[in-house]
Amino acid sequence: MGEQTNSCLKSRVQGVDPIAESDSDGAPDPVAAAARARRRARAETDAAHAEATITSVVAGLAATGARVVVETLGGTSCAGILSGLGSDHVVVSLDERRRTAVRLDVIARVDVVADGDTDIAPIDPTARRGTATLTDLIAELADADAPVTLRCGRADVTGRIRWCGDDVAAVDRGEAGRTYVWLGSVSELSFSSSLL
Repeated sequence: MGEQTNSCLKSRVQGVDPIAESDSDGAPDPVAAAARARRRARAETDAAHAEATITSVVAGLAATGARVVVETLGGTSCAGILSGLGSDHVVVSLDERRRTAVRLDVIARVDVVADGDTDIAPIDPTARRGTATLTDLIAELADADAPVTLRCGRADVTGRIRWCGDDVAAVDRGEAGRTYVWLGSVSELSFSSSLL
């Protein structure tokens, strides 16, 4: 046993990987090759994790259509399938009829529903991101004249977006009147899947 340990130490000092040694016949050792491949894969995964951002993780999950629960800093949550990623928001398909867009900078956490591989390697955050902003999405929904719900601070504003300006949108709430919403305060936007 002591002689084998000395041989490993001697190999390391001499710069030889003792695991990469050939077997007694001089043939390459498949166990050593598999060990090297695992170490290489682990190093690549560790490097990807070291550079991860919430955007890159969400992009990776959206690319796989993962089923998730997204919780915001405001304490709200939505559960569904990550179905899209804009420049500043992620879209969660709640069911076949409803979607919610959540601003990336208000995401507190993303829980992956364990129905498959939950440890995805983050991808380049620009690889799958769209160029549309949440404001662009709100403006598009104004043209659709359909009911939406905007989460603004701690309140929900439900109605039809009548118009959208540079930083404000007008929402008609039926008999409750009209509300002007500062677009910078919108953390979530819920709308019908049939609209977009």
